[in-house]
Amino acid sequence: MAENDGAEKTEPASERKIEKSRKEGRVAGSRELTASVAMASAVIVGALVAPSMLENMVGFSRFCFQRGISGEIEAGDLPSLMYTGMWAVGPGLLAFLLPGSVAAVILGLAMTQFNYTTDALEPKFERIDPIKNLQGQMLSAQPWVGLLKSVMVGVVVAWAVYSAIESELHLLPASSSWPAGSQLIFLGRLIRLVFERAIPMTVLLGIGDYLYQIWRMNQQLMMTRQEVKEEHKDTEGDPLIKQRRRQMARLFTSRRRIEDVARADVVVTNPTHYAVALRYRKAENAAPVILARGFDLVALQIRTIAARNDVPIVENRALARALAVKGRVGGAVPPEFYGAVARVLAAVYRRKKLRST
Repeated sequence: MAENDGAEKTEPASERKIEKSRKEGRVAGSRELTASVAMASAVIVGALVAPSMLENMVGFSRFCFQRGISGEIEAGDLPSLMYTGMWAVGPGLLAFLLPGSVAAVILGLAMTQFNYTTDALEPKFERIDPIKNLQGQMLSAQPWVGLLKSVMVGVVVAWAVYSAIESELHLLPASSSWPAGSQLIFLGRLIRLVFERAIPMTVLLGIGDYLYQIWRMNQQLMMTRQEVKEEHKDTEGDPLIKQRRRQMARLFTSRRRIEDVARADVVVTNPTHYAVALRYRKAENAAPVILARGFDLVALQIRTIAARNDVPIVENRALARALAVKGRVGGAVPPEFYGAVARVLAAVYRRKKLRST
């Protein structure tokens, strides 16, 4: 709505808007945190399998080298050697890569609270609208935040590499004369030192980024006062429509009351505060039935309807009050009032009989 475009968003997002955002796939998440946790998982498991994998690689290399020197390797042996090498290196490599992938999936689901939706995959023109996207990029702080995160990650990695090399710098000159196996072990130690320094820092950066994404999502979902009012109207219903429904209900009740009182045999009154319309037909009910009851203004309406339709009105303060309080419209008169109601009906029937004669 145009009037809301410039309005200040001061109200927190409602549950309805949050749920709609989740269905559209808009949830807070951090790629940096996912990547760092995946890397940490891969490195931890890789450190456990690295000795075995290195031993297999060295053994396979030695086997190929010895067979090559002795001339035992022929062109037809290549598929067999590839198969042997795959089994020598493959399980360790899989053990190194699989934990990171699993950790990334689990963490991604946890950050989105296991939210799964296909709405984000539906093609929408605004996603490929270059003008709108350019405006969003120019007016949003997100590109600068992304650049800052990239710079910070680069600084952390550079620091980790520099500090790892610096701690082993005294061994670098002598390492050139070491056997190949020792050089590999030295290189592995350098890589381990880099990861030991970089991973904790990148995980902390990822956590910070995730908290920022949560804050940013909450800011994006905030609502104006007008949006809150409109949503409340959609949820609870338009007050004008609700008022109209109440008026229709009262009108229906009034019409029903007119019909019921017009069919009554007698109206027992207080005379001003209570009024109860009664009807008795032996073929229809075993006991007299309360067709209508009311207090004050409704009681006045019942008496007015009765007078217009020549329904007898009998004043009996105690009985009228008791039936109005304890009786139920459409139900039979409570048994304890059978005698009093019977006397009222008998008097009414006698009056009608005398009038007819």
